[in-house]
Amino acid sequence: MIEETRGIKMNIDINSFLESEHGINAVGELFRDAFFNQKEGHFGCYSTVELNPDVVKLPDEKGLDEDEDITYTCAEWNGVKARWYWDGDGYLEFTWGNDDDTWEDGKDLYGIWNDDCKKSHGWQKF
Repeated sequence: MIEETRGIKMNIDINSFLESEHGINAVGELFRDAFFNQKEGHFGCYSTVELNPDVVKLPDEKGLDEDEDITYTCAEWNGVKARWYWDGDGYLEFTWGNDDDTWEDGKDLYGIWNDDCKKSHGWQKF
């Protein structure tokens, strides 16, 4: 028996979608769906933090701001890194590109974040 697969596979330039409000929200929600198991109506990083099977859990990271005691939960999928913490609204970010935030080989670090991850809108670029 041949299993039927539905959907479209394509290569797209994610960075080109970051220039419009609707595009950046779509990218944020695509990444949220790629990272979190959102079955049965769960909303990733809010009502579930269960990762999809192909997502790799990374060690937690301390926040860079010495005045705040923040610990990020971290994960990686296909070269995209996610970090999140819960503060009542929830913070969720995705980054891709260079791992060390530098201009290496002409590549930059790209990223988006949402400081109220209960919502599917409000994504912003770094």
